[in-house]
Amino acid sequence: DVRTGYGRSEVIHGVSIEVPVDGVAAVMGHNGAGKTTLLRAAVGLLKCTGGKVLFNGDDITKLRPSARVSRGLAYVPQGQQSFGQLTTAEN
Repeated sequence: DVRTGYGRSEVIHGVSIEVPVDGVAAVMGHNGAGKTTLLRAAVGLLKCTGGKVLFNGDDITKLRPSARVSRGLAYVPQGQQSFGQLTTAEN
Protein backbone atom coordinates (compact mmCIF):
# COMPACT_ATOMS: atom_id res chain seq x y z
CA ASP A 1 0.00 0.00 0.00
CA VAL A 2 1.86 3.05 -1.32
CA ARG A 3 1.95 6.28 0.66
CA THR A 4 3.45 9.50 -0.67
CA GLY A 5 2.92 13.22 -0.87
CA TYR A 6 4.52 16.64 -0.82
CA GLY A 7 6.18 17.90 2.35
CA ARG A 8 3.90 17.15 5.29
CA SER A 9 0.87 16.66 3.06
CA GLU A 10 0.18 12.98 2.39
CA VAL A 11 -1.64 12.83 -0.95
CA ILE A 12 -1.65 9.08 -1.58
CA HIS A 13 -2.27 6.66 1.27
CA GLY A 14 -2.92 2.95 1.03
CA VAL A 15 -3.12 2.64 -2.77
CA SER A 16 -2.47 -0.69 -4.48
CA ILE A 17 -2.63 -1.31 -8.23
CA GLU A 18 -1.79 -4.50 -10.09
CA VAL A 19 -1.39 -4.66 -13.87
CA PRO A 20 -0.79 -8.06 -15.49
CA VAL A 21 2.16 -8.62 -17.82
CA ASP A 22 1.33 -7.08 -21.22
CA GLY A 23 -1.68 -5.45 -19.58
CA VAL A 24 -2.83 -1.86 -19.84
CA ALA A 25 -4.16 0.29 -17.03
CA ALA A 26 -5.86 3.66 -16.93
CA VAL A 27 -5.66 5.95 -13.91
CA MET A 28 -8.70 8.21 -13.94
CA GLY A 29 -10.12 10.72 -11.52
CA HIS A 30 -11.00 14.33 -10.89
CA ASN A 31 -8.40 17.11 -10.95
CA GLY A 32 -6.37 16.94 -7.76
CA ALA A 33 -7.31 13.32 -7.03
CA GLY A 34 -3.66 12.19 -6.95
CA LYS A 35 -3.25 10.52 -10.35
CA THR A 36 -0.01 12.30 -11.21
CA THR A 37 1.30 11.89 -7.67
CA LEU A 38 0.71 8.13 -7.84
CA LEU A 39 2.51 7.82 -11.17
CA ARG A 40 5.40 10.01 -10.02
CA ALA A 41 5.84 7.72 -7.01
CA ALA A 42 5.72 4.62 -9.22
CA VAL A 43 8.53 5.88 -11.46
CA GLY A 44 10.61 7.20 -8.56
CA LEU A 45 10.13 10.93 -9.02
CA LEU A 46 8.54 11.08 -5.55
CA LYS A 47 9.76 9.17 -2.51
CA CYS A 48 7.31 6.70 -1.00
CA THR A 49 6.80 7.28 2.72
CA GLY A 50 5.21 3.87 3.10
CA GLY A 51 4.47 0.71 1.18
CA LYS A 52 6.36 -0.77 -1.75
CA VAL A 53 6.49 -0.33 -5.51
CA LEU A 54 6.76 -3.73 -7.18
CA PHE A 55 7.55 -4.16 -10.87
CA ASN A 56 7.63 -7.64 -12.41
CA GLY A 57 7.62 -8.98 -8.85
CA ASP A 58 10.73 -7.04 -7.81
CA ASP A 59 10.73 -4.38 -5.11
CA ILE A 60 11.91 -1.22 -6.89
CA THR A 61 10.86 1.22 -4.16
CA LYS A 62 14.40 2.38 -3.43
CA LEU A 63 15.69 2.35 -7.01
CA ARG A 64 16.49 5.64 -8.72
CA PRO A 65 14.25 6.66 -11.66
CA SER A 66 16.99 5.79 -14.17
CA ALA A 67 17.20 2.24 -12.80
CA ARG A 68 13.42 1.90 -13.11
CA VAL A 69 13.58 3.04 -16.74
CA SER A 70 16.25 0.44 -17.49
CA ARG A 71 13.81 -2.20 -16.21
CA GLY A 72 11.14 -0.95 -18.60
CA LEU A 73 9.06 1.39 -16.43
CA ALA A 74 8.42 4.85 -17.88
CA TYR A 75 6.05 7.78 -17.53
CA VAL A 76 5.06 10.25 -20.26
CA PRO A 77 2.85 13.00 -18.79
CA GLN A 78 -0.08 14.45 -20.73
CA GLY A 79 1.23 13.21 -24.09
CA GLN A 80 3.44 16.31 -24.32
CA GLN A 81 6.55 14.21 -24.79
CA SER A 82 5.14 11.62 -27.15
CA PHE A 83 6.26 11.09 -30.72
CA GLY A 84 3.55 11.85 -33.28
CA GLN A 85 4.79 9.32 -35.83
CA LEU A 86 4.55 6.43 -33.32
CA THR A 87 1.44 4.57 -32.27
CA THR A 88 0.14 4.81 -28.70
CA ALA A 89 1.68 1.43 -27.87
CA GLU A 90 5.05 2.41 -29.38
CA ASN A 91 5.15 5.62 -27.33
